[in-house]
Amino acid sequence: MKSKRILLIHPEGNISFNPNLNDIVKVLCGNGYEVDIISLKRNHHQIAPCPGARFIFNDVDINKKNCVSDVACIPEQLAYDLLIGVDRAGIVDAFVLSQVLNIPYGLISYEIFFESETNKIFKSIEREACKRIAFAVCQDEVRAALLSKENQITDAKIIRIPVAGKSVRRGMRQQYLHQKLGISLDKKIAFFAGSIDSWTMMDEIIKTVPSWPENWVLVLHERYGKTKERVQKLLNNQKLDHVYFSEDSIEQYDGLKDMLFSIDLGIAFYQADNATIYTGKNIEYIGLASGKISTYLQHGVPVITNEIGLFSDYIRDYNLGLVVKEVNDVPDKLASMNQVNYTDRCYNFFEDKLDLTKTISPFLKVIDSLLTKPT
Repeated sequence: MKSKRILLIHPEGNISFNPNLNDIVKVLCGNGYEVDIISLKRNHHQIAPCPGARFIFNDVDINKKNCVSDVACIPEQLAYDLLIGVDRAGIVDAFVLSQVLNIPYGLISYEIFFESETNKIFKSIEREACKRIAFAVCQDEVRAALLSKENQITDAKIIRIPVAGKSVRRGMRQQYLHQKLGISLDKKIAFFAGSIDSWTMMDEIIKTVPSWPENWVLVLHERYGKTKERVQKLLNNQKLDHVYFSEDSIEQYDGLKDMLFSIDLGIAFYQADNATIYTGKNIEYIGLASGKISTYLQHGVPVITNEIGLFSDYIRDYNLGLVVKEVNDVPDKLASMNQVNYTDRCYNFFEDKLDLTKTISPFLKVIDSLLTKPT
């Protein structure tokens, strides 16, 4: 029997840096489905996750036959059995294409947009697109309730899958960052990877570094490289002591492993700044949508975070790292951090609560019910 084909409409196109979506595609391919990922061509790395998956880059020619928008242009020679739209832009295109192709479609939601932060017209388009979805994926009970309300999706259709990849990543302790950046081997490394912006509070955290214990340093790695340039712009070129910049250009999140096996603590702070519709309530209710925290734990790395709700509760209750009420508490927390082995606790928690190998089961059941599983 010919394999069923899935079209993943992912306008942002950064699947290589999304451990959850990257591994969802791997699982789908591992279960016999073929997955095409349609996206605009971006400046960052865009690599298909596995055999059986491929990128289709749209050249934004919306006058082509069957072209619905600037992203969702149907390859003329291919037929699909299921459409999956990622976030608002993806689900709007999936909705229109589903009417053209007369096939089911679903939503994977990483970002929740709120009517109170946008407007009724903006949300009405998204709500219309969600009326006929077969399923939606969201991260936890709180975010599922918010998605249900904002997009008017029946709760029973929403599958809870935390933003996390598959399986723990075990490895030997390394000195990669010490050697790469010239850091003394007696220094402990607090590491931040991701978007360096006000909503991640990195400007505030960097300002606390002069008060850190002498045996700690900070290493920063911006998602797409150019870390030093980004930080200096954020902090108006002020001098930074005991702060190191990783300029490695990583092609996908797996490329972080050498760094993660050479650090002592992962930093993941969140603060809604309301600067955009992405960084308001969507961040305030981050829940289990932090791929950063999941990736640290997946590699056995303890986490320092602020009071962000579900994840900070877990970190405190399961002793997975440090939780601070205020950024200015970071130096004292580092000084009091005990020498216990966090690694096994981080691995165990990831396997129990976050591992996509387990959490994806309800999603696969829905997919298999929509598409007769190939034999």
